Amino acid sequence: MTRRAVSAISILAGIGFGTSALAGGPTVVVQEPAVYAPVAVVSDSNWTGGYVGLSFGQHDASLSAGPVSVSADDTGLGVFAGYNHDFGQYVLGGELSFDRAKEEGVKVDLTRLKGRFGYDAGQWMPYAMLGVARVKGSDGIDSYSKSGMTFGIGADFAISRNFVLGAELSRSSFGSVANVAGTDVDLDIDTIQLRASWKF
Repeated sequence: MTRRAVSAISILAGIGFGTSALAGGPTVVVQEPAVYAPVAVVSDSNWTGGYVGLSFGQHDASLSAGPVSVSADDTGLGVFAGYNHDFGQYVLGGELSFDRAKEEGVKVDLTRLKGRFGYDAGQWMPYAMLGVARVKGSDGIDSYSKSGMTFGIGADFAISRNFVLGAELSRSSFGSVANVAGTDVDLDIDTIQLRASWKF
């Protein structure tokens, strides 16, 4: 085969391939959709910090001697201060509180040092607490003072970064505070409070 014939065949082949490409139309490029890694939603809640606050509640004091018991309900004001540390999901803290109730001339002071274990649920923090308590009572003539334990549950709600509202239900048990005719008189104080605090 001559060189001229080879050249002609090459030219025809190129024309044929070009025609096939043109007949097929433009090449469509399919763009794969972008795949984005899921972004974890991180809560910006943080309960770490100190706080001070005021409380208002009802104190139900119960005196029991064997099968006999009497109770008295008093409302009172209190103050408290504490510190929490947020570990991401769980919150540990400590709190010192002082409450005073007075009715019909009888004054009762309740001081408590509490450890708190809470759960970080965003704006909410439910918690359980356990600690020690001391009660002092006086009617102007007689007085008494007794130490015991306190325990309970509560919940705080962060209205803002610094302002927190809460509620707490607790019991303080002091055992025997007196002996009447050979029978010990035990004292328990049940407390339900509304609380407002400033976190800093």
